[in-house]
Amino acid sequence: MRLPYEIVAETHLRKAEEYWRRDRLQEARAAMALALNVGMPASDVYDRQRTIDAELAARLAGARLRVGEHLWVEIPVTMTSVARNALLTATEAAWLEITTASGVRWGKPVLVTIFPEAETTVFLHARYGYYAERTEAHKVCLPPFSAPSGGAYRRAARHEIAHAALHDVLGEAVPRWFDEGVAVWLEGGSDSLERRQVRIAAAHGRLPTLAQIDAALGSYQTSLDSITAGVAYGAAGAFIGWVMAAHGSEALPTLLREARRRNALSKASRAVFGRDLRKLESDWRRTLAVGNQG
Repeated sequence: MRLPYEIVAETHLRKAEEYWRRDRLQEARAAMALALNVGMPASDVYDRQRTIDAELAARLAGARLRVGEHLWVEIPVTMTSVARNALLTATEAAWLEITTASGVRWGKPVLVTIFPEAETTVFLHARYGYYAERTEAHKVCLPPFSAPSGGAYRRAARHEIAHAALHDVLGEAVPRWFDEGVAVWLEGGSDSLERRQVRIAAAHGRLPTLAQIDAALGSYQTSLDSITAGVAYGAAGAFIGWVMAAHGSEALPTLLREARRRNALSKASRAVFGRDLRKLESDWRRTLAVGNQG
Protein backbone atom coordinates (compact mmCIF):
# COMPACT_ATOMS: atom_id res chain seq x y z
CA MET A 1 0.00 0.00 0.00
CA ARG A 2 1.38 3.38 -1.01
CA LEU A 3 1.80 6.06 1.64
CA PRO A 4 0.15 9.48 1.17
CA TYR A 5 3.47 11.23 0.51
CA GLU A 6 4.26 8.69 -2.24
CA ILE A 7 0.95 9.44 -3.96
CA VAL A 8 1.66 13.18 -3.84
CA ALA A 9 5.23 12.70 -5.10
CA GLU A 10 4.07 10.56 -8.01
CA THR A 11 1.48 13.20 -8.92
CA HIS A 12 4.21 15.84 -9.12
CA LEU A 13 6.40 13.47 -11.13
CA ARG A 14 3.61 12.88 -13.66
CA LYS A 15 3.17 16.63 -14.00
CA ALA A 16 6.91 17.05 -14.53
CA GLU A 17 6.81 14.47 -17.32
CA GLU A 18 3.75 16.13 -18.87
CA TYR A 19 5.36 19.57 -18.80
CA TRP A 20 8.61 18.16 -20.22
CA ARG A 21 6.80 16.57 -23.15
CA ARG A 22 5.11 19.89 -23.81
CA ASP A 23 8.52 21.59 -23.67
CA ARG A 24 7.45 23.76 -20.75
CA LEU A 25 10.76 23.42 -18.98
CA GLN A 26 10.36 25.92 -16.14
CA GLU A 27 7.17 24.19 -14.99
CA ALA A 28 8.80 20.77 -15.47
CA ARG A 29 11.71 21.69 -13.22
CA ALA A 30 9.37 23.11 -10.55
CA ALA A 31 7.21 19.96 -10.57
CA MET A 32 10.32 17.78 -10.37
CA ALA A 33 11.57 19.75 -7.38
CA LEU A 34 8.23 19.24 -5.64
CA ALA A 35 8.40 15.49 -6.29
CA LEU A 36 11.86 15.31 -4.73
CA ASN A 37 10.93 17.57 -1.82
CA VAL A 38 7.88 15.46 -0.96
CA GLY A 39 9.94 12.30 -0.85
CA MET A 40 10.39 10.73 -4.28
CA PRO A 41 13.70 8.80 -4.19
CA ALA A 42 16.24 10.75 -6.26
CA SER A 43 17.53 7.61 -7.97
CA ASP A 44 14.11 7.04 -9.54
CA VAL A 45 14.04 10.37 -11.36
CA TYR A 46 17.68 11.43 -11.60
CA ASP A 47 18.04 11.10 -15.36
CA ARG A 48 14.82 12.99 -16.05
CA GLN A 49 15.81 15.72 -13.62
CA ARG A 50 19.21 16.16 -15.30
CA THR A 51 17.55 16.18 -18.73
CA ILE A 52 15.12 18.92 -17.71
CA ASP A 53 17.90 20.97 -16.10
CA ALA A 54 20.12 20.66 -19.18
CA GLU A 55 17.35 21.61 -21.59
CA LEU A 56 16.32 24.53 -19.42
CA ALA A 57 19.93 25.75 -19.28
CA ALA A 58 20.03 25.65 -23.08
CA ARG A 59 16.71 27.51 -23.25
CA LEU A 60 17.91 30.27 -20.92
CA ALA A 61 21.30 30.58 -22.64
CA GLY A 62 19.96 30.39 -26.18
CA ALA A 63 17.81 32.00 -28.81
CA ARG A 64 15.34 30.16 -31.02
CA LEU A 65 15.77 30.83 -34.72
CA ARG A 66 13.42 29.73 -37.46
CA VAL A 67 15.33 28.20 -40.35
CA GLY A 68 12.34 27.01 -42.37
CA GLU A 69 8.70 26.06 -42.10
CA HIS A 70 9.53 22.77 -40.38
CA LEU A 71 12.88 23.52 -38.75
CA TRP A 72 13.85 25.58 -35.71
CA VAL A 73 17.25 25.80 -34.03
CA GLU A 74 17.81 26.77 -30.40
CA ILE A 75 21.34 28.13 -30.37
CA PRO A 76 23.62 29.60 -27.66
CA VAL A 77 23.63 33.41 -27.78
CA THR A 78 27.36 33.41 -27.04
CA MET A 79 28.11 31.87 -30.44
CA THR A 80 29.73 34.23 -32.94
CA SER A 81 27.73 35.24 -36.00
CA VAL A 82 30.10 33.31 -38.26
CA ALA A 83 29.78 30.12 -36.19
CA ARG A 84 26.02 30.61 -35.86
CA ASN A 85 25.50 30.96 -39.61
CA ALA A 86 27.69 27.93 -40.29
CA LEU A 87 25.74 25.86 -37.79
CA LEU A 88 22.38 26.95 -39.20
CA THR A 89 23.51 26.09 -42.72
CA ALA A 90 24.78 22.67 -41.62
CA THR A 91 21.58 21.94 -39.68
CA GLU A 92 19.35 22.88 -42.59
CA ALA A 93 21.42 20.72 -44.94
CA ALA A 94 21.13 17.74 -42.56
CA TRP A 95 17.38 18.27 -42.21
CA LEU A 96 16.94 18.45 -45.99
CA GLU A 97 19.01 15.29 -46.56
CA ILE A 98 16.92 13.33 -44.06
CA THR A 99 13.65 14.74 -45.38
CA THR A 100 14.56 13.68 -48.91
CA ALA A 101 15.94 10.26 -47.98
CA SER A 102 12.97 9.31 -45.76
CA GLY A 103 10.22 10.92 -47.81
CA VAL A 104 8.68 12.29 -44.61
CA ARG A 105 5.99 14.96 -44.84
CA TRP A 106 6.49 16.63 -41.52
CA GLY A 107 3.43 16.66 -39.31
CA LYS A 108 5.20 18.99 -36.89
CA PRO A 109 8.50 20.87 -36.97
CA VAL A 110 11.90 19.72 -35.79
CA LEU A 111 13.47 21.76 -32.98
CA VAL A 112 17.24 21.28 -32.77
CA THR A 113 18.62 22.43 -29.40
CA ILE A 114 22.37 22.94 -29.01
CA PHE A 115 23.53 22.69 -25.39
CA PRO A 116 25.77 25.64 -24.48
CA GLU A 117 28.38 23.76 -22.45
CA ALA A 118 29.78 20.24 -22.45
CA GLU A 119 29.36 20.06 -18.66
CA THR A 120 25.57 20.04 -19.06
CA THR A 121 25.65 16.94 -21.26
CA VAL A 122 27.54 14.44 -19.11
CA PHE A 123 24.26 12.60 -18.46
CA LEU A 124 23.75 11.76 -22.13
CA HIS A 125 23.29 8.05 -22.86
CA ALA A 126 23.18 8.17 -26.61
CA ARG A 127 25.32 7.95 -29.73
CA TYR A 128 25.50 11.70 -30.19
CA GLY A 129 22.71 13.57 -28.46
CA TYR A 130 19.12 12.46 -28.23
CA TYR A 131 15.71 12.73 -29.80
CA ALA A 132 12.52 13.23 -27.81
CA GLU A 133 9.04 13.68 -29.21
CA ARG A 134 7.24 16.70 -27.79
CA THR A 135 3.65 17.78 -28.14
CA GLU A 136 4.33 20.53 -30.66
CA ALA A 137 7.71 19.57 -32.10
CA HIS A 138 10.22 16.80 -32.65
CA LYS A 139 13.04 17.83 -30.35
CA VAL A 140 16.67 16.98 -31.09
CA CYS A 141 19.26 17.86 -28.43
CA LEU A 142 22.93 17.92 -29.32
CA PRO A 143 26.08 18.66 -27.31
CA PRO A 144 28.33 21.55 -28.34
CA PHE A 145 30.82 20.80 -31.10
CA SER A 146 34.21 22.45 -31.49
CA ALA A 147 33.50 22.82 -35.21
CA PRO A 148 29.71 23.16 -35.50
CA SER A 149 29.76 23.01 -39.28
CA GLY A 150 32.20 20.09 -39.40
CA GLY A 151 31.71 16.44 -40.26
CA ALA A 152 31.02 15.29 -36.69
CA TYR A 153 28.20 17.78 -36.26
CA ARG A 154 26.67 16.91 -39.63
CA ARG A 155 26.70 13.20 -38.79
CA ALA A 156 25.14 13.87 -35.38
CA ALA A 157 22.45 16.12 -36.84
CA ARG A 158 21.56 13.60 -39.56
CA HIS A 159 21.43 10.77 -37.01
CA GLU A 160 19.10 12.51 -34.57
CA ILE A 161 16.90 14.14 -37.22
CA ALA A 162 16.51 10.66 -38.74
CA HIS A 163 14.90 9.57 -35.46
CA ALA A 164 12.52 12.51 -35.76
CA ALA A 165 11.58 11.49 -39.30
CA LEU A 166 10.91 7.87 -38.34
CA HIS A 167 8.75 8.88 -35.40
CA ASP A 168 6.88 11.45 -37.48
CA VAL A 169 5.86 8.68 -39.87
CA LEU A 170 5.45 5.73 -37.49
CA GLY A 171 4.80 7.30 -34.10
CA GLU A 172 6.16 5.51 -31.07
CA ALA A 173 5.86 2.04 -32.62
CA VAL A 174 9.43 1.98 -33.94
CA PRO A 175 11.61 -1.00 -32.95
CA ARG A 176 14.85 0.22 -31.38
CA TRP A 177 17.06 -1.74 -33.79
CA PHE A 178 15.22 -0.18 -36.77
CA ASP A 179 15.27 3.28 -35.23
CA GLU A 180 19.02 3.17 -34.64
CA GLY A 181 19.85 1.17 -37.78
CA VAL A 182 18.17 3.68 -40.08
CA ALA A 183 19.74 6.58 -38.16
CA VAL A 184 23.23 5.06 -38.44
CA TRP A 185 22.72 4.42 -42.16
CA LEU A 186 21.41 7.94 -42.79
CA GLU A 187 24.20 9.59 -40.80
CA GLY A 188 26.59 8.06 -43.32
CA GLY A 189 27.13 4.55 -41.98
CA SER A 190 29.16 3.12 -39.13
CA ASP A 191 32.68 4.25 -38.42
CA SER A 192 35.67 2.02 -39.13
CA LEU A 193 35.87 0.70 -35.56
CA GLU A 194 32.24 -0.39 -35.53
CA ARG A 195 32.61 -2.06 -38.93
CA ARG A 196 35.62 -3.98 -37.63
CA GLN A 197 33.74 -5.00 -34.47
CA VAL A 198 30.87 -6.31 -36.60
CA ARG A 199 33.24 -8.33 -38.80
CA ILE A 200 34.94 -9.88 -35.77
CA ALA A 201 31.62 -10.70 -34.10
CA ALA A 202 30.35 -12.32 -37.30
CA ALA A 203 33.56 -14.31 -37.77
CA HIS A 204 33.26 -15.74 -34.25
CA GLY A 205 29.53 -16.42 -34.46
CA ARG A 206 28.71 -13.75 -31.89
CA LEU A 207 26.78 -11.31 -34.05
CA PRO A 208 23.57 -10.43 -32.17
CA THR A 209 20.15 -10.93 -33.69
CA LEU A 210 17.93 -7.94 -34.36
CA ALA A 211 15.99 -8.79 -31.22
CA GLN A 212 19.21 -8.86 -29.19
CA ILE A 213 20.27 -5.55 -30.72
CA ASP A 214 16.91 -4.12 -29.65
CA ALA A 215 17.54 -5.22 -26.07
CA ALA A 216 21.14 -4.00 -25.98
CA LEU A 217 20.39 -0.53 -27.36
CA GLY A 218 17.45 -0.12 -25.00
CA SER A 219 19.40 -1.03 -21.88
CA TYR A 220 21.20 1.37 -19.56
CA GLN A 221 23.47 -1.56 -18.75
CA THR A 222 25.06 -1.15 -22.18
CA SER A 223 27.96 1.29 -21.94
CA LEU A 224 28.29 3.48 -25.00
CA ASP A 225 32.02 2.92 -25.31
CA SER A 226 31.65 -0.86 -25.04
CA ILE A 227 32.11 -3.43 -27.77
CA THR A 228 28.49 -4.48 -27.18
CA ALA A 229 27.27 -1.00 -28.13
CA GLY A 230 29.64 -0.75 -31.09
CA VAL A 231 28.49 -4.10 -32.48
CA ALA A 232 24.81 -3.24 -31.89
CA TYR A 233 24.97 0.11 -33.67
CA GLY A 234 27.25 -1.23 -36.39
CA ALA A 235 25.17 -4.33 -37.09
CA ALA A 236 21.87 -2.45 -37.12
CA GLY A 237 23.28 0.13 -39.53
CA ALA A 238 24.92 -2.54 -41.71
CA PHE A 239 21.68 -4.51 -41.99
CA ILE A 240 19.68 -1.45 -43.04
CA GLY A 241 22.42 -0.46 -45.46
CA TRP A 242 22.43 -3.94 -47.01
CA VAL A 243 18.66 -3.90 -47.47
CA MET A 244 18.60 -0.42 -48.99
CA ALA A 245 21.56 -1.07 -51.30
CA ALA A 246 19.69 -4.01 -52.79
CA HIS A 247 16.46 -2.09 -53.40
CA GLY A 248 17.38 1.47 -54.36
CA SER A 249 16.88 4.97 -52.99
CA GLU A 250 13.09 4.74 -52.85
CA ALA A 251 13.13 1.66 -50.63
CA LEU A 252 13.09 3.55 -47.33
CA PRO A 253 10.24 5.98 -48.14
CA THR A 254 8.21 3.11 -49.58
CA LEU A 255 8.87 0.92 -46.53
CA LEU A 256 7.87 3.70 -44.14
CA ARG A 257 4.65 4.43 -46.02
CA GLU A 258 3.73 0.75 -46.04
CA ALA A 259 4.60 0.33 -42.36
CA ARG A 260 2.36 3.25 -41.49
CA ARG A 261 -0.48 1.97 -43.67
CA ARG A 262 -0.26 -1.61 -42.40
CA ASN A 263 0.73 -0.66 -38.83
CA ALA A 264 3.40 -3.37 -38.88
CA LEU A 265 7.00 -3.24 -40.05
CA SER A 266 7.20 -6.95 -40.88
CA LYS A 267 4.08 -6.81 -43.07
CA ALA A 268 5.50 -3.77 -44.82
CA SER A 269 8.75 -5.67 -45.43
CA ARG A 270 6.89 -8.49 -47.14
CA ALA A 271 4.97 -6.03 -49.29
CA VAL A 272 8.02 -4.02 -50.33
CA PHE A 273 10.81 -6.61 -50.43
CA GLY A 274 8.89 -9.85 -50.88
CA ARG A 275 10.45 -11.17 -47.65
CA ASP A 276 9.64 -10.65 -44.01
CA LEU A 277 12.23 -9.31 -41.60
CA ARG A 278 13.24 -12.76 -40.36
CA LYS A 279 14.04 -13.91 -43.88
CA LEU A 280 15.86 -10.67 -44.70
CA GLU A 281 17.96 -11.00 -41.57
CA SER A 282 18.80 -14.62 -42.38
CA ASP A 283 19.85 -13.71 -45.93
CA TRP A 284 22.00 -10.83 -44.66
CA ARG A 285 23.76 -13.09 -42.15
CA ARG A 286 24.60 -15.54 -44.92
CA THR A 287 26.33 -12.76 -46.87
CA LEU A 288 28.43 -11.97 -43.79
CA ALA A 289 29.35 -15.62 -43.38
CA VAL A 290 30.44 -15.85 -47.03
CA GLY A 291 32.47 -12.66 -46.69
CA ASN A 292 34.26 -13.94 -43.61
CA GLN A 293 35.25 -17.14 -45.37
CA GLY A 294 37.21 -15.04 -47.81
